[in-house]
Amino acid sequence: MKILLISNYEFCYNPRLLKAALFFENKGADISILSPNRGMIENDQVYQHFKTTKSWEIIENNISKDTFSSKLKWICTGLVNKLYLALWKRNVSIGFTKVFNKGLIGISHKLKTYDIIIINLIDNLPFAVELAKKNNSKIIYDSQEFFIGQYQHDQPHIKNWVNKAEKNNISKVRVVITTTNVMKEKLLSLYSLKNDNIVRVRNAPYNFLPINNTPYNSKDCIKLIWHGFSIFYLTRGINVIIDAISKCNSNITLSLQGNINSEQKEIVTKKLIELKIADKVILLPPSHPDKIVESLYGYDIGIIGELPIEENQQLTSSNKLFDYIHAGLAVVSSDMLGLIETVKEYNVGLIYKAGNADELAYSIDTLVNDFNLLNSYKKNSIKAAKDITWENDYQIVWEKITK
Repeated sequence: MKILLISNYEFCYNPRLLKAALFFENKGADISILSPNRGMIENDQVYQHFKTTKSWEIIENNISKDTFSSKLKWICTGLVNKLYLALWKRNVSIGFTKVFNKGLIGISHKLKTYDIIIINLIDNLPFAVELAKKNNSKIIYDSQEFFIGQYQHDQPHIKNWVNKAEKNNISKVRVVITTTNVMKEKLLSLYSLKNDNIVRVRNAPYNFLPINNTPYNSKDCIKLIWHGFSIFYLTRGINVIIDAISKCNSNITLSLQGNINSEQKEIVTKKLIELKIADKVILLPPSHPDKIVESLYGYDIGIIGELPIEENQQLTSSNKLFDYIHAGLAVVSSDMLGLIETVKEYNVGLIYKAGNADELAYSIDTLVNDFNLLNSYKKNSIKAAKDITWENDYQIVWEKITK
């Protein structure tokens, strides 16, 4: 079985596609990775190490601008992409399949015939359907976001492209994956999909890892953590979390783990000083993509600050929720429907009103002042981790795609 996975950026930073590749490799499949936009992630050293440790075929369209040829490719693909985009704005569909991903321009000649094509962004759906039709391949469309909701506030030509791309192509997909049940129901109501062909696959780590989860039973400082790929003060509820820490009356520290540029670091640092909590908040570099769960060991509470900016946030579930669960942490999460679904089912933590720093602070203080409650949530996370695994959920995808 030959599998092609299409990533918009360095594959090692694309956790859902990476786990899908590992799953199929363990089933004996030959893995090929199409990474048309190499150079999107700053840490190229991690990516190069990743390539040397995998036996997979990596198909690149290097437009990273780190060599003369890559700069030339960047310019050429950019010009062609602008032409396609200009045509689309005038309701002309020439080049439609490559409007959202210019890295796909001029790459088709490098591709072979594949049994299965796996994608996880709407950007690549029309291209994948076109390729699958030519090669008689099956498609797994991992709709990791509710894309129509994600782009609902964008410019009309972008929103229209997303709407047409999904509406016209999703019915041609063999298996559609969602991250939550609420999103699964939403897609079923929008499109003529068969319930048998749509599967929930949660963002759980690939392997069940040993958990360092010593029950908290002293009056030492409680350790909170928020982790993500990047830290921006006004996104993912970071500002709300920082404000909540300033309102807490308990002995706590908060670690913010992720990439942060100099401008954002200055903004965050200034705010911490202003709120007089600079001694309570620690900025940490991002975890290695293969060591995320381990990087959370030793903490007590994982914080999720997602905001209902778009319908997408309401229906999906953040990766960090399952990282926290597998690290044996109690969870304090904003009240997004996709997050509530798991937090309540497995009773792993508390829910607060999204954007409400006072409620978040109260939830944190509640756990800090009730060791039994905190420990019960941590124990529940351990139990939940045994059920919420990528292997368990993705086995259903395997059965459907090979049926």
